[in-house]
Amino acid sequence: EAAARAAGVDVRTGAEVTGIAVADGRVTGVELAGPGGGETVAARAVVATGDPRRAVLDLLPRGTAPAGTVAELRAFRQRGTTAFLNLALSAPPAFEGAPDGGFASARIGADVDDLERAFDAVKYRRASSAPHLDVRVPSRTAPDLCPDGAAVVQCAVHFAPRDLEGGWTDASRRALQDAALERLEACAPGARASVVGAQLLAPPDLEERHGLGGGHVAHGELALDQLGPLRPASTCARGATPVAGLHLAGRGVHPGPFLIGASGVLAAKAALRGR
Repeated sequence: EAAARAAGVDVRTGAEVTGIAVADGRVTGVELAGPGGGETVAARAVVATGDPRRAVLDLLPRGTAPAGTVAELRAFRQRGTTAFLNLALSAPPAFEGAPDGGFASARIGADVDDLERAFDAVKYRRASSAPHLDVRVPSRTAPDLCPDGAAVVQCAVHFAPRDLEGGWTDASRRALQDAALERLEACAPGARASVVGAQLLAPPDLEERHGLGGGHVAHGELALDQLGPLRPASTCARGATPVAGLHLAGRGVHPGPFLIGASGVLAAKAALRGR
């Protein structure tokens, strides 16, 4: 952000984009929400780093993108299977091998058989009763997030389907939260008793709050037919799209979430080439 501002970039937050403006087949800017019709910010190029399906299918005027691109993006799968459990703890979690809480991240359930059993529930639209967890302790590197001696913990809880059978009711949310805490407690005894606050964000919450299509944290499934130049569509490779001036970046675009920032580099290079 500092580098962008130094280069003259105007950074706005809380500015909802309602559309991508197009004239004579070329992008001319973005339309923002606001009273009286909002504002149009003129631009010769637009780089969309959010959900690629939404950028092309919802924000572009209907009929702008070629039919082939529209068909590919409609087929792009975004079935979210991850929830997030945010925790405020009175003390850092004490794992075996790190009893003083001296770690910033941990993984629970990395065994292949364990993972397969956890994922199996998703096939039947159920949440795993023994979820795989990716645990991060942001207060380890940012101690100002909480009082001295306390901790802030975020758990990515796998596997919890967006289309849960019976829906994401209060009861189903409590069940997933309890399962995740039980899993955490087994590896970090005392963690559950130290919880002073908890927030569970299921895939529908991620979709609503953060614009993640299908509630998928990677903007789209990481399957063989949705990787490489096929991510998110064969006609949207290396950051460019068939619509002049529109470029895609973010986790839903090659190389996806694997190389952080790489999709942005490809989109920026395409924009500088004037594609």
